Amino acid sequence: SGEFVIKLAKLDRKVKVEWYKSTQIIKETTEIKTTFDGTIAKLSIRKSTVEMTGKYSVEISNEFGKDTSSAELIVKEPKKKPEEKKPEEKKPEEKKKVEEKKPEEKKPEVKKPEEKKPEEKKPEVKKPEEKKPEVKKP
Repeated sequence: SGEFVIKLAKLDRKVKVEWYKSTQIIKETTEIKTTFDGTIAKLSIRKSTVEMTGKYSVEISNEFGKDTSSAELIVKEPKKKPEEKKPEEKKPEEKKKVEEKKPEEKKPEVKKPEEKKPEEKKPEVKKPEEKKPEVKKP
């Protein structure tokens, strides 16, 4: 879709608005609509096709004269969607021999009871207590 829009400097409902493609007057269809509210004139194209490519112009006229404005419309062909490839029939694949690995058997760890060595007792050596001389106060 597309739209050509022009705006008059001041409101004038008596103005005649004509739209052209090249030199041919454009007639309204279900795909092409024209509007004019006294200030803004529009040519609206609902669905553009490659055939609509070309020079478009508008002619505004009143009792004082006429003026024209034009623009080029270029409609490119839409990019073709890549064709969906049909799913290829899958041939049954040959089953590859897979060596089955047996899970490694875990041997329970046998903990050897630690030999308890009798603790060697060191003989307690008593230090002789030092006696402080008593000092008597008079």
